[in-house]
Amino acid sequence: MESNKESIHHITTRHESGAGYAADGYARATNDMAAVCVITGVGLTNTITPMAVALADSVPMLVISSQVPSFWSGDRSSRQYSHFVPNIEGIAASVCKPGGSFSVTSAEDIAPTILEACALARSGRPGPVHVSIPVDLLSSTTSAVGLEDTPPVTFPELSAAAHAQLEAAAAALSAAKRPVIIAGGGTAGSSTLLTQLAEALDAPVLSTVAGKGALDERHPLAAGARLHQPLARDHVLDQADALLMLGTQLSPTDYW
Repeated sequence: MESNKESIHHITTRHESGAGYAADGYARATNDMAAVCVITGVGLTNTITPMAVALADSVPMLVISSQVPSFWSGDRSSRQYSHFVPNIEGIAASVCKPGGSFSVTSAEDIAPTILEACALARSGRPGPVHVSIPVDLLSSTTSAVGLEDTPPVTFPELSAAAHAQLEAAAAALSAAKRPVIIAGGGTAGSSTLLTQLAEALDAPVLSTVAGKGALDERHPLAAGARLHQPLARDHVLDQADALLMLGTQLSPTDYW
């Protein structure tokens, strides 16, 4: 971090939830990931709602929260610590990717855990992750961990059945006379590929609210984020003989 401090942009918000929503918006706009740093206990609970939004919409986010000092953690019954919330890691886990809430117990584990969490946030279906660090460890000194030690971002291998389904879908789209594409938030970062696919199929592209901007709306095939409007249903979807949905589960909110 010290060697990269010139490239780190720090923003202070008025409230932790604002920081969470800012990180969510940054990821949606840039297809990159931002980190949210909040205080012990209630600082993290204030971030739960934007984390839940990020989980629902598959938005990568890293939330780092301080925790009570490691020397205090075994004596909670007799002393109270400001802002302490019991089972805060479990609360965070409920709005994280599976296995995405980490607790650090030594200064040497901070950097490897952060790198692991970042890789998990971006792997497969993206989503929020959380790292809890005792506040006394934040002022500790340890050896540096290079970015070359970052775990790889992974995606599940497609099964033979999935390959067969893709081939069948490609054949159906190729034979269609009026194909339509619905692009959701999962197409973020794939603008070039989406544009090439739409042009190859000569297919209009409707986007959900989360997918807005995946295809440049000045493009002649861009129909915009209009799933909620009758014009989209009556003059685009109802006339389609093939429908390709990318990066969306078509939740009810896509039609608001």
